[in-house]
Amino acid sequence: MHRLVFLFLAVFLSGIYLLVFSGSGLLERIRLEKSSKSIIHRVDQLQSENKRLTKIHEKLKKGEQSPEDIVNAGYTDGSWKILFIKGIKSNETGSGDMRSGEDEIDINQLRIVWISISAMVLIIFFLKKPQDEEAE
Repeated sequence: MHRLVFLFLAVFLSGIYLLVFSGSGLLERIRLEKSSKSIIHRVDQLQSENKRLTKIHEKLKKGEQSPEDIVNAGYTDGSWKILFIKGIKSNETGSGDMRSGEDEIDINQLRIVWISISAMVLIIFFLKKPQDEEAE
């Protein structure tokens, strides 16, 4: 009976691991959903920025803007020289970083913790003598 309960406990803990912590488990699906939403949001931002820049380009192409606006947009006369300075960081936030929460716990750490706790529970249960054997 003790071995049957031990086997049931091992299967139960393994099942929880597979349903929650595995590669296709609940936590991984939640993480992928968040990542998908942030990617969709970023694509929407890029599309709106593309529309805005296309409108500016069309206005510049038609000559509807003043020379100051043209210079502010980044266009230069053919005789101008441009100086690039490396090492100066832009004030704008970077768009390449897709991670939204740096303080989130990594799923691999949770897997290790779950395996450790499960192993400890199984070892304690295995080492604990059943009440029937102690009575003899």
